[in-house]
Amino acid sequence: MKKYQFFFVLIIGVFLFFGFQENSPNAVNSEIDAATAEKMVRDFNSKLQQNPEQMMEQFTSDSFVFINGEGAFVTKAQMNETLKSWKIGKWDLNNLKVRVYGHVFVATGVNNHSLVNKQDGSTLDYQTAFTYIYQEKDGKLEEISLQQHSHVKPATNE
Repeated sequence: MKKYQFFFVLIIGVFLFFGFQENSPNAVNSEIDAATAEKMVRDFNSKLQQNPEQMMEQFTSDSFVFINGEGAFVTKAQMNETLKSWKIGKWDLNNLKVRVYGHVFVATGVNNHSLVNKQDGSTLDYQTAFTYIYQEKDGKLEEISLQQHSHVKPATNE
């Protein structure tokens, strides 16, 4: 019986906590529609393509994690280190769908993109299915996590 009481109290506590936060005077109104969220995601990715190091530093959560197509986990610090050797060439989001969950946006689609080696100019073209997760704060996005759901393969126009 105590086990059920614990879960009941826990569930009530969670509902009360989030209910009070949503109605608190400091709560940000999260009435962002999917079209606005998609524009915010496209703008964010456009800026990321132009200046990835600055975007990673300023608009990426400290707990950021990137999971690549092979299942490797990459932290914000590791990603910043990689960006010292590579720059983004092409960054083309296709079939973009953005879902809004309060202050969290989940973007899915296909990315035809390329990385250019800063030292020798060689280019790596590839295509990935992705899930990008963002948190909206004061009208700006903070990147929380990236996951690629397919292995690296040559980019196509599809």
